[in-house]
Amino acid sequence: SVADFVLVDYSAAYKYMTTSEVLKGALESQGGAQGGFVKLADLRADLSVRLYFQQMLGSSVWNNKDFEIFFEGHYDEWDFDAKKSRVRMRPDGPLMRPQAPGSNGEEEKF
Repeated sequence: SVADFVLVDYSAAYKYMTTSEVLKGALESQGGAQGGFVKLADLRADLSVRLYFQQMLGSSVWNNKDFEIFFEGHYDEWDFDAKKSRVRMRPDGPLMRPQAPGSNGEEEKF
């Protein structure tokens, strides 16, 4: 018999994540999983976002203007409401589409 397993150092996980992936996880944990808006202040305060910026980018979390520029540059993924300083994943965008098994680098499980 063959035992197949992977040891994962979750402290190193941020090295392999995009900013959008980190923000998606934070948005989902803040109640935006079903396409709802989340306040930018809540997103900026999220622990995973703060850790990503500190550990991977070596900086403090972006200010609202920086996030606005990011979301406008990724308009296919994010719906940013500048007047109310809130954001959501675009309902028809790539972040809301279910991923096919194996599309994120993981092996298919049988």
